[in-house]
Amino acid sequence: MRRPAQITALAVTLAATPALAASWLAPNGHTVDGGPQNFVVQPIAGAGSAGIFCAAASYAVERLGADPSDAVVVSTPRSGRIAGQGGETVGFRLDPGAAPDHGLILKTSRQGEAVSVAHARALCREHTGH
Repeated sequence: MRRPAQITALAVTLAATPALAASWLAPNGHTVDGGPQNFVVQPIAGAGSAGIFCAAASYAVERLGADPSDAVVVSTPRSGRIAGQGGETVGFRLDPGAAPDHGLILKTSRQGEAVSVAHARALCREHTGH
């Protein structure tokens, strides 16, 4: 049996330990983990960059209160490492001051690739489910 002092110490330790954030499910089925500075999209198997940007922007709006003119920026490109539901993880950050910086094709494999939240959310209409 534990002593009251041990139970109190355990409770204090648990309260001081940051809680693991629950995964957030994007409308297109990807999961997103993280916080306001950095978050990671765990795409479903076979997902393309547009769907991953869609999930990042959805998280930015729904969980972080992002403005449509803010940008989601790739901070950790697709690594080739398999995680989550079978897709490759992609790290993002929300940057209110970043200008969109992408060519004709969106690439989650390029660090610094930036897309406005409005643009990325528009991709959700085309990429629900992937």
